[in-house]
Amino acid sequence: MIYDSKSYLYRFLKYRYRLTYNVVKSNKNLANNQIEYDALLFIVYNEKDVITFMDYYTQEKPILVCSDDLSYLDKYSNLARVQCVNTSISKKELEEKIFNTLNTII
Repeated sequence: MIYDSKSYLYRFLKYRYRLTYNVVKSNKNLANNQIEYDALLFIVYNEKDVITFMDYYTQEKPILVCSDDLSYLDKYSNLARVQCVNTSISKKELEEKIFNTLNTII
């Protein structure tokens, strides 16, 4: 499942991984998510996303946090079940990094 409040990375990932993974976008309201998932890609753009992250963190699922802001990635790097990816790299590098990281956490 992917949480992406602006849908930028979601559209790219849905297209790239449609044959490998069942890519589903998360609702902003966690209570409305009736979807079973193995891992969560959580894209952080701003402080509002940081607050929303805590609702998902309590779900005990592995989380891949993606952001181009290194200060956000630093906040999450020491949490259990969380891997971080810097999205300020090229799309090709990002695709490989996300794919490799997903394969290690799922």
